[in-house]
Amino acid sequence: MDAAIAQISSAVMEQVAHGVAVLTVIDDAGVRRGMTVGSLTAASAEPPTVLVCIRNKASMHPFLTPGRQVGISILAPDQAAASNGFAFGVEDPFAVFPCHPEAGVPIVDGSSAYVTGKVDRALVNHDTTVVIVAVEHGAVCGDGALVHWRRGYYGGLVPVAG
Repeated sequence: MDAAIAQISSAVMEQVAHGVAVLTVIDDAGVRRGMTVGSLTAASAEPPTVLVCIRNKASMHPFLTPGRQVGISILAPDQAAASNGFAFGVEDPFAVFPCHPEAGVPIVDGSSAYVTGKVDRALVNHDTTVVIVAVEHGAVCGDGALVHWRRGYYGGLVPVAG
């Protein structure tokens, strides 16, 4: 790929604000695993599905197989530290950031919302995998969400006229 095109693509995508979530699983050995994702989006309303995109080299990649139970915690405005902890390799983020079980998977305490469900499919797209999750349960627990934009976190959105 042309390096200039890759640089422009990256710069363009930095202009897109997005919510921040933590994706969690329990692996086959019973170990809790989690990672920060910024690509969470609704995939369909019927049946309810969401998708996340993860790098193929991510340590959680091998565990995101069809049928695997997952949790997705939508982080609250005051949870930037949890986002960084699950993203940048805190040795055991579960020891630092309290979680509770829902449907057999960890959910980050204090998150503004969450869903649980099973991986429906995982589609490889070059260096990234699109993971589609069939939603089985969820709840809204708070008001507001942590937002990432231009390499920074924001905790409040201001309505605009229009």
